[in-house]
Amino acid sequence: MRRFLSLGVLLALIGCSSAPDKPIPTPLKRITEIVEIDYVESTSLGGGDQTGLSPAVDGDSIAAASAGGDVYLFDAKLDELWNTDIDRTILGGVALNSTAVYVATSDATLVALSRKKGEVLFEVTLPGNSTVPAVATDTMVFVKTQIGQLIALNAVSGETVWFEEAKESNVGIRGGAPISLSDDVLFVLWESGRIMAYQAQTGRILWERQVAVSRGR
Repeated sequence: MRRFLSLGVLLALIGCSSAPDKPIPTPLKRITEIVEIDYVESTSLGGGDQTGLSPAVDGDSIAAASAGGDVYLFDAKLDELWNTDIDRTILGGVALNSTAVYVATSDATLVALSRKKGEVLFEVTLPGNSTVPAVATDTMVFVKTQIGQLIALNAVSGETVWFEEAKESNVGIRGGAPISLSDDVLFVLWESGRIMAYQAQTGRILWERQVAVSRGR
């Protein structure tokens, strides 16, 4: 009996010793180099809001917006091409493609403006507020709401192409994380801490992974 027990212990030790070694992380190097940033140009959008609306860049054009409702298009030298006041509070923006500029307002509306002249092309009522910039291609616009919905719209007409409602908890990140598009894959980080990859044209889920856990009281 003792012989079999000793043999079992020996086999267990051999099994442990044959386990693959854990990878050794590369030590972090302290960056001491100072990078100087040259001031080129700046412009004021008016107001003192702290919403942090992100501008969008496409080629030599820059689209920007203020929370007060002003939407702007500039050239690469920040010369103003047009300015349109949509008379609404803007929560999410800005998205830009070759024909239009898109912003989301506090009354849960996606507003599309002509890139050429700045006039309103269409308005679409969203199922909830969106506080992150939409993502626009020349054919589709993708909008993520605060309550766990993802909408793909026709970029020209505003008609819904597909709709996804994620199973989100009531606890999450206030404001949310931006969505991003690479080739035909749309990456969405939901407020519950799940990152999901969707096929942009159809909305089919390609994969998902939990990267964080939302907690609250």
